[in-house]
Amino acid sequence: MSNIFSLRKALASDARTVFHWRNDPSIVAKGFLQRPVGWDEHATWFTDLIKSDTRLMFILEQNEDPVGQMRFDLESDVSAEISIYMAPGHEGQGLGVAGMRKGCLEVFSQWAIDHVVARVRQDNEPAKLAFAKAGFRLQSETVNYDIVEYLLDRPVDVPHNRLTFGAEEVGAVSNAVASGQWAEGPSVNELEAMLADVTGRRTAVCVGSGLSALKLSLLALGVGSGDEVIIPGYSCVALANAVLSIGATPRPADVTAGDGNLAPDHVAEHFSLKTRAIIAVHTFGQPAEINNIMRFGVPVIEDCAHALGIRHNGRPIGSLGNVSITSFYATKLIGSGAGGAVILDDPQQEAYVRQMRDYVDQPACGLRANDKMTNIDAALGLAQLRRMDAMLVARYRLAERYLEILGELHNRTGGFNLPENNGPRIWYRFVVGMTSKSAGEIIDTMRAYGVKADKPVHCWLSPEQLRDRPGVSAAFDCFVSLPLYPTLTEEEQDRVCHAFEHATIRVK
Repeated sequence: MSNIFSLRKALASDARTVFHWRNDPSIVAKGFLQRPVGWDEHATWFTDLIKSDTRLMFILEQNEDPVGQMRFDLESDVSAEISIYMAPGHEGQGLGVAGMRKGCLEVFSQWAIDHVVARVRQDNEPAKLAFAKAGFRLQSETVNYDIVEYLLDRPVDVPHNRLTFGAEEVGAVSNAVASGQWAEGPSVNELEAMLADVTGRRTAVCVGSGLSALKLSLLALGVGSGDEVIIPGYSCVALANAVLSIGATPRPADVTAGDGNLAPDHVAEHFSLKTRAIIAVHTFGQPAEINNIMRFGVPVIEDCAHALGIRHNGRPIGSLGNVSITSFYATKLIGSGAGGAVILDDPQQEAYVRQMRDYVDQPACGLRANDKMTNIDAALGLAQLRRMDAMLVARYRLAERYLEILGELHNRTGGFNLPENNGPRIWYRFVVGMTSKSAGEIIDTMRAYGVKADKPVHCWLSPEQLRDRPGVSAAFDCFVSLPLYPTLTEEEQDRVCHAFEHATIRVK
């Protein structure tokens, strides 16, 4: 039998159960009232409580059986007091601690208070230990030392993304600055060599951004004005911008509903005599079927910004397309603040990209720009790439924990689909697909719990284009990205899961 622990708001029908709890000798002995209560007194108190705007009571349940109660009383604009006890036979199992954590998150979401205060009898050692385990800190003791006061501050919001860095990154940037080689330098060359090694390519050319990498890849493949390029409709607008910047026309294709990746049958719907290239993204780290997309006979640019570091069909991600690109934007899998890279095998294409990323001492050309990566950005990117394996392992462990916790919730309530986990993948984002509520509603509700989820990609297509691409439309409407990054703690992840659960089903 599953062991499901939850809390819900108290109902009028709970009055009799709470009455018996309040009069249990073990609970009376630990409380401040120190006496049993009569039914009339209790009924009046309980009725007033559940109708009050300044008091909240939750019933703690295990497998839908009531096992305790928790009450919050609003004391001021900044503070509420908590009171909790477990039903006889359910003490000492950690349920009270779990209930306090959930209940306080719920109260912080409903009241704009700064902290929750707990007042405990000095001789109630189990309660003092439980509050400490739940994260409360000792605040004060009364003059006669009969009462101990604990405080729990409103937790800091869990961000959607948080950078992962340490002494390695600080030292790498400091050394690059001290070298006096800021614009170009040895770190750029070293990063290019390491990228080629990671992807199994002959070489890489670092540039100023991921968008620049896309643009220069298209140019190196001979794409130009009047040509068409098929791209996934569910993708960053940078793909369309890169195509438009060289005078070509982006043709957004539909995507697979489960993973948001471009699929061959969707490519076929938009393929024409003008199609000169296809851009395929390993969306959120789920490998796209590059081999099948390449059968159309035009060059395929493999966007592996979400998926560096694994193999697909026996080959490294980044080696599957005719040309590959990545981005080093700060929030990408490997971040350097800014920058990107074209990763390729053809020497002529390499020479072209190196020539076109710079305009100095060359003839005037509207396509040529200052698209070089700086030595400082490259030093930061190198430090990140060197710790990539450890960061990927951390992401994997967090994703597995999400799948376990939210998998149980899905089995119990439904309302969403978990991300695909078929074969090797990178957990760049943990994206759930809502089936009962819109992504926007879930995101707004989670924000009230101090958790910042987000739409992983923002819509740039027209309403007409969305109507013809149901997979893209559903992804924009339904996909919610939950916080996932190497520095996410288990406590923060528990808060994310709590917020998502209540955004999905709400407290009864």
